[in-house]
Amino acid sequence: MQIKKMYSIIKPQGPKVPWKRITCNNQASPKSTFISWLAILDRLVTENRLLVWQIPCDPCFFFCAGANEIVNHLFFDCSYSKVIWSSMIHVLGFTRHVLSFAYELQWIVKYCRKTDAKRRLIMMCFSETDYNVWL
Repeated sequence: MQIKKMYSIIKPQGPKVPWKRITCNNQASPKSTFISWLAILDRLVTENRLLVWQIPCDPCFFFCAGANEIVNHLFFDCSYSKVIWSSMIHVLGFTRHVLSFAYELQWIVKYCRKTDAKRRLIMMCFSETDYNVWL
């Protein structure tokens, strides 16, 4: 038996995810890519998750105090982060409305299927924006 076939038999095959390019081929800093990966998986330690873990805290988002701090609100539903991401995509030459995190992620994945310089820059800006909003 060939080594390649043996390796494919013993290697576990996980499901393919559409956002792989954002986390694996991103020119952003490793910490920004890591925060984006955690946000995509909804694993960021938000105030809402702390409450689930029974750690007492105020679940309201610090910047707008209008909604609970969850990933979808934190990234681009909140007026504060929406302005930041809207400014970023405007600088990159896009005129579109900012939607929720899931839709923005879907747009990035769809738009960045090719790997030219502008698309790599968009992926990098997405991760860096996520990281800076998270900070």
